This record gives sequence, C-alpha cells and structure tokens, in this order.
Amino acid sequence: MRPTSWRRWLFLVRSLPARLRFRAGRASFVECLVSRTSNELVPVLDPAGRPLGPRLLARHDLTSHPPRSGAAGWRLYVERLADPGPHRFARLECAHCGHQFVFQIQAALDPLAPPGGGRPTPAAEYRGSWFHFAPSAFDQPPGLSCPRCECRTRPGLVHLHEP
Repeated sequence: MRPTSWRRWLFLVRSLPARLRFRAGRASFVECLVSRTSNELVPVLDPAGRPLGPRLLARHDLTSHPPRSGAAGWRLYVERLADPGPHRFARLECAHCGHQFVFQIQAALDPLAPPGGGRPTPAAEYRGSWFHFAPSAFDQPPGLSCPRCECRTRPGLVHLHEP
C-alpha cells in the first residue's frame, strides 16, 4: 500500500464509530466561520497560581451553517478531517440526548497578526448562537443549546484537531 492509501485506510478504520453515528442520525457536521473577533488583555496564571502578567487573547464569534447529519454529514466529516489543514475541529455531545456535533472552525486571518503571517493571537473562546467552547489550553466549561432535543446542557467536549 502507498503511504497515502495507508493513512486513508487507517483514518476510515479509526472513524468507524463516527460513521455509524452519522448513518444513524446521531451525529451532525457543522461548518463555522469567524464573523467577529474581539481581543483583550487577560491576566494569566501559571500552574502554581502565580501571575505571569497579561496576555492578548482572542474571543471568536462564529456564524454556522445548519448541522448536516446522515450521508451528507459523513461526507463532510471524511472530506474535512482526513486532511484537517489549518482548521480547528471539536466535538460536542449533548448531555441530554447524546447527539454529537462535530464543528469545523475555518481558519481566518488574524487582524492583529504582523504582515506576512506570523503567529495568530491565541484564542480563548469560540462562541456561536447555540454553543460555546474553549480551546484545550483553557479550563472553561462548554455550553450547548441542542437543536435536536432543545435542551440547554453542559456537553462533553473532545478536541479533534487543533492547529
């Protein structure tokens, strides 16, 4: 097997539980775009609780396309997660009905980044109209107003890919 076919085969084997959930209508794929970014200086503590000084952190407001489940959601899942590139992926699972939402946050240019690229401002939170979560580096509880069961819950959060 060629290395690319081997990686694709391995991805398909590892994602078999996700495929079964998509096919059963118990998972949805959600594409999100950054609509607005607000930056603020936030005091940061080290693991021992000592102050490290303020850091510039970004809070991203997102607009999302409607969730896609079934075969359409599965095709997006395979297409996007097989080669995630610079995009961020996270999975939220409703604590009430167990439906999983796989979010793709498309990479956007940072307005405060130096010209020609450079490191983007680290994100502290991603917020949509019916969900919010923080990157794995922050210990903030996620939130979800599940469109399936219409319950507001504290979902399970798994970061699938962080660039």
